[in-house]
Amino acid sequence: MGASLIKEIEIRIKELEKDIDEFENVARRMFKLVKVAEEMTRCLKEKELEDALKLLEDYGYQGIPQFFEDYDSTKTIFGKYVKRLQNLYKDVNYGITCPNCGGSGIILKREIIRAEGVVQEYPKVERCSYCNGKGVFIVPEEIKKRFDAINAKYLKIIKELSEITRNRLISK
Repeated sequence: MGASLIKEIEIRIKELEKDIDEFENVARRMFKLVKVAEEMTRCLKEKELEDALKLLEDYGYQGIPQFFEDYDSTKTIFGKYVKRLQNLYKDVNYGITCPNCGGSGIILKREIIRAEGVVQEYPKVERCSYCNGKGVFIVPEEIKKRFDAINAKYLKIIKELSEITRNRLISK
């Protein structure tokens, strides 16, 4: 059964590998939204409301509500990718928590003892047979290396977006 959990990790890594281009497009869209917001802020500071609305139009938005809708959906998608990456990182580097024992390595069972006409239920502690008492399944090194390679690509995109955005905001 532990093999099926490791297989699930491999599938999740393949999905990240397949989705890297889409993630990069989401990051570019996020940067574009920040750039538009920055330019709109400048226009509004200078009391140029018509220029701000024209700017939205130039970028293909039909008003401020559509801009915010695009921003909210882009931010949500970006956040989902980051969350997937974080969850997979945890599983790959710290092991997959055993779904049978919840990571404790033990199972508490009920044992029924009959003695002198009395039936009594007692707790019985057993080693989890699913994970053999370890509580986690360790991901093999070759799978960790595959994850590390794709994780580096995602982190590079996140870092570039962060640096570009930070540099634009600092230079203002």
